[in-house]
Amino acid sequence: MAATKTNKKCKSCGKNIYVTSKVYYCSIECKIKGIGYTLNGSCHEWNGRSSHGYPNTLHDGIVYRIHRFTCEKIHGPNDGVKTHVLHSCDNPICINPDHLRWGTNTDNINDKLSKGRGNYNNGEKINTCKLKECDVISIIDYLKNDNSTSAFKFL
Repeated sequence: MAATKTNKKCKSCGKNIYVTSKVYYCSIECKIKGIGYTLNGSCHEWNGRSSHGYPNTLHDGIVYRIHRFTCEKIHGPNDGVKTHVLHSCDNPICINPDHLRWGTNTDNINDKLSKGRGNYNNGEKINTCKLKECDVISIIDYLKNDNSTSAFKFL
């Protein structure tokens, strides 16, 4: 039995669409406009679903990552080198085109570190740290000066 197509109107632009399922928008652009965003300062925060903190939506069986789609519409497709979308606002659900730009993986890492988001703590900076730096130095000195391999006296 073939699926019956029904005539509906796009919720965003009103264009007639013929569908076989629960489709409310004629295009991904109309779906983005229809779902919309909430202003938070200068950020346009996506009102729809998100995955791993980034906005996405399903349209015609394709999952669109909205920040990437927006960046591509405004700045053109990525060039194969600059494949990451960088948010100048540091807000992953923001889809404001003025806050988005293409960048390399290195650009993305440098952006993250410059904004203090990189969790590259080591030594005593790690909250689960068991030994202080001076303890480690003492253990190393002890092992260098003593042929014993037991460091248990420090624990």
